[in-house]
Amino acid sequence: ILLPPCLPSSCRLGRQAGGTMGKVTFTATVEFDSESEIALATELVKAIQSATANFTSSVRGGATPGGPAKKAPSQSTAKAPWATPHVAHTDAEMKRLVDGLASVENHAQIAECLHMTFNQYSADDKGFQRFFDGLTDVVLSPSPSVRPGTVSPYFQIVKHLDDKWYQLMRKSVTPKLLKLLTVKRPIDCDRTEVLHISEVFAVLVQIELVAMSGAATTIAMLLQKPENRAAAVTMLGKTIQKCAKQLKQLDPAELFKLRESFEKVKEKAFAYDVNYICGQLGWPNHMAEPSAQPAQPP
Repeated sequence: ILLPPCLPSSCRLGRQAGGTMGKVTFTATVEFDSESEIALATELVKAIQSATANFTSSVRGGATPGGPAKKAPSQSTAKAPWATPHVAHTDAEMKRLVDGLASVENHAQIAECLHMTFNQYSADDKGFQRFFDGLTDVVLSPSPSVRPGTVSPYFQIVKHLDDKWYQLMRKSVTPKLLKLLTVKRPIDCDRTEVLHISEVFAVLVQIELVAMSGAATTIAMLLQKPENRAAAVTMLGKTIQKCAKQLKQLDPAELFKLRESFEKVKEKAFAYDVNYICGQLGWPNHMAEPSAQPAQPP
């Protein structure tokens, strides 16, 4: 048998005497390193099969005896980090789980890994803290290249958490947000960063991780402080965008307090916000130019 010249030189061919002088048995062990070599060897196997019925072969690896070579699995089909339930012992392992939160389809499997991690480190909540830090490092990152375009999927994971961890998330996330939102800012500040933080706040209200009553009270408080007004106005606008219906269903007394605080906003920098918010909530626009009144007779 003449082996094709492109087959590896590591092919080892031996000759054993058969039962008669006219019968010869060849045993070959061949290692292939590329798909082109496997394809050529496949053609050779087919040629031998057509010449004799006394032929057997075995293949270890991705090829099929007498058939086409199988391609190695691509990176896109590799097993996801959360596919096998495991404890995230390091920040790097937790980051892979956090990254997977971008798609809600992954949440059930990721939640299983999170519960294993939380329970493993339940004595000091180190596992939960690793998750919380990893999550907020992404969704509250000051860098637009790091934070996601939409944060809602990341927080939807709370729907899969046991009550203990759900409550701990509620307890942890509000102070983290308020620390960012109560930074002193001028009235005419660049609100790019505030817009993103306010969106996170509104999402948390929407999924009820932050209670609407508490959200309204916080916004009303911040509206009264000029150094926090830019954040408060933005928070209210984003909350209306995400959950206007929930806001309108507040207790009338709470809604009145919010409106009372909002009417303190009279800076021209907020004219657009005031027009939008008043329009959405059915409040009179306190910044609108008064219509000309006819002179009254003395």
